[in-house]
Amino acid sequence: MNIIKKLWPLWLIILICSLIYYEFVFLGKVPLPADTLVGAYFPWLDYKWGYVVGVPVKNALTSDAFSTFFVWKKIMIDMYTQGIIPLWNKYSLSGTPLMATFHSTVFNPANLLLLLPTHGWSFYIFSSSLAAVISMYIFLGNFISHKPAKITGALIFAFSGPMTTWAEFGTAVWAATTLPLTLHFLGQSLTQGKPHQYTLVSILVTILVFTGHVQLLTYAFAIIPIYILFIIRHYSVTSKKSLFLTVVSLALGIMIGVVQLLPTVDFYQRSIRGEEKYSQTFNFGLSPLNESIRLIAADFFGNPSRGNHFSPNSYHEYSSYLGVLTLPLIAYLLILGPLTAPIILFLIVFVGSLFLVFDNPVSRLIFSLPLPLLTYSSASRIFFITGFSGGALAAFSIEKIHSKRASLLPLVAFLLLSALFILISLLPIDQLHRSVSIRNSVVYLGIISILLSSLLILNNRRNILIVLILILFSIDLGRYFNKYNTFVKSDLVFPETPVITWLKQQPKPFRIARENTALFPPNTWAYYGIESIEGYDPLYSLDYGRFFHVINAKDYTNAVSRYALLDKVNKKYLDASNVKYFLTVIPLPDESESSTLYDLKKSGFKEVFRDGRVFVFENQDVLDRAYFPSKIINVSTQEEALKAISQPGFDPTKEVVVQDAPQISQKQSGGKLVNINHLDGRVDLDITTETEGFLVLSDSYDPGWKVLINNTRSKIYKTNSSLMGIVIPPGDSHITFSYLPDSFTKGILISATALLISGTLFWIQKIKSP
Repeated sequence: MNIIKKLWPLWLIILICSLIYYEFVFLGKVPLPADTLVGAYFPWLDYKWGYVVGVPVKNALTSDAFSTFFVWKKIMIDMYTQGIIPLWNKYSLSGTPLMATFHSTVFNPANLLLLLPTHGWSFYIFSSSLAAVISMYIFLGNFISHKPAKITGALIFAFSGPMTTWAEFGTAVWAATTLPLTLHFLGQSLTQGKPHQYTLVSILVTILVFTGHVQLLTYAFAIIPIYILFIIRHYSVTSKKSLFLTVVSLALGIMIGVVQLLPTVDFYQRSIRGEEKYSQTFNFGLSPLNESIRLIAADFFGNPSRGNHFSPNSYHEYSSYLGVLTLPLIAYLLILGPLTAPIILFLIVFVGSLFLVFDNPVSRLIFSLPLPLLTYSSASRIFFITGFSGGALAAFSIEKIHSKRASLLPLVAFLLLSALFILISLLPIDQLHRSVSIRNSVVYLGIISILLSSLLILNNRRNILIVLILILFSIDLGRYFNKYNTFVKSDLVFPETPVITWLKQQPKPFRIARENTALFPPNTWAYYGIESIEGYDPLYSLDYGRFFHVINAKDYTNAVSRYALLDKVNKKYLDASNVKYFLTVIPLPDESESSTLYDLKKSGFKEVFRDGRVFVFENQDVLDRAYFPSKIINVSTQEEALKAISQPGFDPTKEVVVQDAPQISQKQSGGKLVNINHLDGRVDLDITTETEGFLVLSDSYDPGWKVLINNTRSKIYKTNSSLMGIVIPPGDSHITFSYLPDSFTKGILISATALLISGTLFWIQKIKSP
């Protein structure tokens, strides 16, 4: 019974999080916007799925959750259950690294939740928010003793701004969750110097790496040295040993994470990321100053889940919401004084984050610089840090209120100013959208009004006042979370249709292509084990990006993007790329046939299956995944290769461009593919040829691929700028391609060494401890 009483904050946190996630906890729904999948895209759109007019779509902005992150988790778990390390994704972009993309998070320990027989994904998402609250609560205990204040600050952190809009992606929230715990044990290791604390620092830093969010990893390592200096000064830490061991623990944590970092850095250097102009297209993600109202009124400019969002800036990216009461509480804290060292620390982080994330000449200059890990992504991700520091400051303020010594009149004034700020912000809104802003502002003004009246009534009953503030925050942040995020019935999560069933039954390997993005949004085919030349990935091979331009009948010098989507029927390249099936949406009677569909029929594709408005056309001339060309063109550079394959007369089904091509006979008698077994990260082939020949495997080239020909290591040549080719000896040959990057094997060695050192240091310190 004493334990239950002692742990009441934990039970309360679990209760609040369960109420916020009530659609999962009590109704069994899945936190995934799969309503967009089945309610907006074919082939699912041909069915109603229990609804009269089809599945209503709540919020299409979160589609990456199902098209990328959920699909990656499905691929990853399938490979793990087969005993395969998920290094390679064969399903999109003609094959692309999976683990090295970093945000696939294949080593995140929380992935174990995905192995649950039911509701694995749901527990994975729910647990990230719950863990964020608990992590922040523990961290705030270093400075604050009042439990309701700590719970409130932790809720602000866990459900503010991007912690809500990114919740169903399954990456950023886990990364943010790790930050408070890491700082907590950093402080303990410096001040107490116990062996397990150093070890926990290493473990948490490694987990921070494994959670797969590069911006939060960058922000964490900007905050960590500041926090170490704060601990040293504030607690007068003089032990050089504890400082040394803490720094060593941090370094060991990074080194253990090298198994993830090294392949990512290696792949990053060959990816589209350095050339993609993603962040520049929306002013580097810097938030306009006039949208600072979002800090206290999340839906002031509408909400995409209600279809009334009218700001030109993305709600998802620019959400900075802290709760309508947070800024008044912070202002109240500053007025009361004195500003202790911890308050100053969080105030510096809070103001600094706002200065960097809102558009001004300095922040614009910083984010216009080519700074890897920082400026290649949206500056708006800094709002994660705003929520972290803002939650801490609000907790300090609530503890001040609890002290009963402080007058509440300044808080009344700041609440009134917040209400005035909302009202004044309505003035420049145009007449067309003002009704939306007014309607949504009523909620925030109502919460302010409730607290204002309560301050007058409960001035001398501070405990009840604090409970009311906690309840108001829970309602406010919970409403914000549920308004934005989608929960669906489990039968809407990637259901199967006749088209999908038919494709799954066809002999493999083969690839598909689509007429447009209204059919099979990028990567969703991977959930069903179907492969494509197309795809969406913020980190994939630049070589493939250039090559895909050629497949798409475009100039290879065009700007690359994270989307590789087909909009041209370049028949010969589709043949050579093993694209056997082309899916189209047949137009309605009053609609004209698309140019793509016209070209498809003209190119000789034959209809082989139809269901509803989705037709499947078969490529009668498709080549096997591995084939023998009749001509080899030798080039020295990637640029020469791209120019050669872009020539109008170039036929990729008969000729190939090979960089540093081997000297073999140009008069090949041809060979035969006897058998192919295309697995995850491995391809086995049986080949027979009368003479020495050159074999092309139309999978995306990556230096991590190795090949054995009759158990003898051979060289893989970069072919057609982005595929793989090998020299085949005469006769019968068994060939095995396997994907195992050197960066990964080196990473394992470094990580294992660091893990051994960490364990040894723990053992030595444990022995020496009194």
